[in-house]
Amino acid sequence: MLPKDFTVKKETKTYEPIPEGIYQIEITDADLIENQQTKWGPKDYIKFSFVILDGKNKGKKITYKCSTSFTASGNGYKASNLYKLVEKASGKKVNEEEAFKVEDIFGSQIMITVSEVQTEKGTYNSIEAVTSVKELLPSLIADAPIDTPLNENVDAKEIEEGKDHPFDGSV
Repeated sequence: MLPKDFTVKKETKTYEPIPEGIYQIEITDADLIENQQTKWGPKDYIKFSFVILDGKNKGKKITYKCSTSFTASGNGYKASNLYKLVEKASGKKVNEEEAFKVEDIFGSQIMITVSEVQTEKGTYNSIEAVTSVKELLPSLIADAPIDTPLNENVDAKEIEEGKDHPFDGSV
C-alpha cells in the first residue's frame, strides 16, 4: 500500500537530438503504452527501443513511439507506421489479417532516415523513412539508458493522424 503522503510528479527529461541522416539500427525492445489520453479518448501506442549500429552515434540507444494501428495500404489509405516498420524488419510482406508478436522483430535491423523537427515544444527527431538493410552489422544490444527518443514531443493527435512524419519517401 502507498503511504498517504505519496505524490506523483511528471518527470521532465531533456534529450539531445541525433544529427539528421540515415542510420542502421537494431530493434531491441518495445513497450505498450496503454490508454494515453487524446482528444478522441484513450489510445494505445508502442514505444520501440533501437540501438544505432554505425557512424558517430554507434551504440546510442533511441526510442520511437507509434500508434498500434496495423493496416496495409489500399483503398486510398497509406500503410500505418507500425505496418511499415514490421514489414521492413521482418523482410517480408505482412498479412495485416494475421496476428504477429512484436518480439518477433527484436534483433532485426533496418535503416531509418532521421530528420530534425522544430516545434514550440523544442527540437526533436523524427523518422522520415524506413528501408531494409543491405548487409547486417554486428549486434550492439547494450544496457545503456535511452539517449534520444524519436518523436517524443509529438502529441497523440499527430501520431494518430499519421503526422508524426510517417515514413514518407523510400518505404
